[in-house]
Amino acid sequence: MPGLFGFYRKKPFSRERSSALLAKMKGQMQHTSSGVSDSYSLDRFAAGRLTLGILAPSPQPLISPDGRYILFFDGQIYEYHTLAKELKERGYTFVQNSEAELIMNLFLDQGKRFAQLIKGIFTVVIYDQLSHSLLLANDRYGLFPLYCQDSEDQFAFASELKALLPVMDGERKVNRSALCDFYNFQFITADDTFLEGVSLLPYATVMEISESGLLQERYWDYPYQNQEKGRGLDELAEEGYLLIHKAVQNQWKPGFKIGIPLSGGLDSRLLGTIASKIASQNKQRVNFFHAGSNPRYRETQIAQRVCGSLGGEWHFVDLLSQDISTLIPEVLSLNDSHFSCHQSWLLGVAKRAAREGKANILLDGYCFDAQLGSTFSILGPTPPSEERCKLIRTIYCGLQPELAKQFFTPEFARSLIQVTDENIRRMSKERDGEPVENWLQYFCFVNRARRYTIGNSWVGRNYIESAFPYLDYDLFDFCLRLPSEYRYQSRLYRHIFLRYFPALAKIPWSKTGLALDRYQSSLSRLRNLIKGSGYYLNRLSFGQLECGNLDVDANRRFRKDPAFRRFFMDILRDERTATRGTVSRQGIDNLIRCLDSGRNYFHLIEAIVTVEFFFRSFVD
Repeated sequence: MPGLFGFYRKKPFSRERSSALLAKMKGQMQHTSSGVSDSYSLDRFAAGRLTLGILAPSPQPLISPDGRYILFFDGQIYEYHTLAKELKERGYTFVQNSEAELIMNLFLDQGKRFAQLIKGIFTVVIYDQLSHSLLLANDRYGLFPLYCQDSEDQFAFASELKALLPVMDGERKVNRSALCDFYNFQFITADDTFLEGVSLLPYATVMEISESGLLQERYWDYPYQNQEKGRGLDELAEEGYLLIHKAVQNQWKPGFKIGIPLSGGLDSRLLGTIASKIASQNKQRVNFFHAGSNPRYRETQIAQRVCGSLGGEWHFVDLLSQDISTLIPEVLSLNDSHFSCHQSWLLGVAKRAAREGKANILLDGYCFDAQLGSTFSILGPTPPSEERCKLIRTIYCGLQPELAKQFFTPEFARSLIQVTDENIRRMSKERDGEPVENWLQYFCFVNRARRYTIGNSWVGRNYIESAFPYLDYDLFDFCLRLPSEYRYQSRLYRHIFLRYFPALAKIPWSKTGLALDRYQSSLSRLRNLIKGSGYYLNRLSFGQLECGNLDVDANRRFRKDPAFRRFFMDILRDERTATRGTVSRQGIDNLIRCLDSGRNYFHLIEAIVTVEFFFRSFVD
């Protein structure tokens, strides 16, 4: 998988040994024959990079003109030309005209401040041969994982957890707190991992490691300024539209062939609309990829209608044709079982786009509904810490005590709720006094988005790169300034469509089934209730009657698809699964009976399978 790997030795050993260990780390991360690799070894430092050659294609490492600094970089820098021009005016030279060269020159000019001056998605490693110190830095959002382990003799880092195994010191111990988080939410909170002593590089962080210890500082932390009033809807829509257009335009680079995963929602629709407008100006056509199970289902029909309206090329990826027995093991191997196996659907899109040569980079609508939509528009006073825990559990389907007792061992069930609530309280204290809608949105950005949503794109990077226009810094700052009432019922989002793309606004939104100028009334809610009657028949009949437009509902597939069920049952029935100190054999039987009687708890089966693959890969 594209990314960085390496280590810093606090006590030096031979360059030959460094090179041998680095080669083993690379072997753990190189899953396909495509792409290129770079590496560099010294007696105290060794690092490497794997890349598809799409983002940052120039060879690495980059070494400073005086030979002091060695730099590796993974990611993409926005507005490269503006920064490069400023640096050239200050006397810095560019030989490669590469993004790595930009970062090096900015570091030489600004020191550790360089990270907060870059706009982009990135991880950077810089080794100082004079002071024998290592510097790590990442973007605001910490979007791409960089796993780190600090021990007495060395500091190791890698974009994949498994790449740390050849250099890890000591016994591998499971982090029970992380297991509690994962069984509650299907993601781990903050920077924890399933292994004790291994953590992610925190978001927006510059970390320096030397013989004297480890220092880190956060240079940015979601500065909300959305209490301002007085700006009208038209003014905000104009600013928002221009920023979104600029963000998408920044992704148009020589050699990029753009593809967009398209759903029936608004994020990919707006992204596709602006991308198609830019593509037509360049005499190009956007390829749209829709993952579904039946072309007749509403979500698919809406997506296809959007694609046709934009003159794009339609590609339907049939999720039911994918062999689940090979897909999920591959996904969990690629993501180190640190993202839920539920986040596997995009791999088929990435493979197809790469295989057919239709695209080499996917524009991801990542998390824009959380930025601009109504997901967290809960207007009201800031609740106390305990109420925040309840809100998080409600939003992310966290376990309730009575369910925990049914499925987990008594000891683990007791800690399952308590430990996760303690983690939430700790994060709540860091944003004490924040309005509730801001805090919930912040929790999503630094936890669910970073530790769950990104999983699809992260795995897909083995075959095709992804870019995230909605994380453009200026656009994101605009969203942090946006008063909450404009997110309520996606008010501003709708207005942008109605003002600038009225034809696209007439196509129903899959979330409501209505055009964007219409809000749900009691009648429309009743119609949607009738259309969704299959779900309620399913519940009332304890799983015996299943009908309606259920698309690829995993609960239904587990009950009705023999091959799908067999894969999960083989893992659930394996004697190892009930020996991890979390789920019991009786609990697994209870869970299967609940699913078969119409209770939709399949997300717990996905969590069990993900955790079990982790144990088999890293502990057994």
